[in-house]
Amino acid sequence: MTQENSSLLSKHVLALLRSATGTPYIHRDFSTADELSFLLRECTQKKYSSYPYIYLAMHGGGAEVCVKSFAKTNLMNGTRNLDWIADQLEGRARGKVIIFSACAVMNGHGALLRKFRDKTQAKAIMGYKENVNWLESAQFELALLSGLPSKKRVSESSIRGTLKRLNQTSKKLRGKLQFRVYSELG
Repeated sequence: MTQENSSLLSKHVLALLRSATGTPYIHRDFSTADELSFLLRECTQKKYSSYPYIYLAMHGGGAEVCVKSFAKTNLMNGTRNLDWIADQLEGRARGKVIIFSACAVMNGHGALLRKFRDKTQAKAIMGYKENVNWLESAQFELALLSGLPSKKRVSESSIRGTLKRLNQTSKKLRGKLQFRVYSELG
């Protein structure tokens, strides 16, 4: 799946979520690292404080995200690692939940992921440890996003409650996709 298709899929997942639950969203596309940097800084501005989630849908691998992907040649270029993303969000994601809809972004060791969370001051970071099937990940993310509270502030207990419900309804899929969460409490 190309970067453009990944973005289109995430847009449809978010539209379905809004239709079913009324959860608002803002969808933005990017093609370059500069555009991604701008969008990461923009989404943490005060005017977006009522949006508690930063949902990043893109290709990934090895604790990196891909800025651009070319399906025909199977080449991914323009990768940026978690340190680069943390630099863009440094101290700006306080109280937000960052969701990586990207293969293997969370396959870094725990210290790297805690450092990312601490540097960005995010309430939690979520994503996949391994490569995932896009249809299964879309199914899982729809369940995840529809279960997360859509209020301005998200509490640790609401995240834990959502994950507990997911473990009851989608435990097998969550395990297969190797979905990981690093939150303020560990």
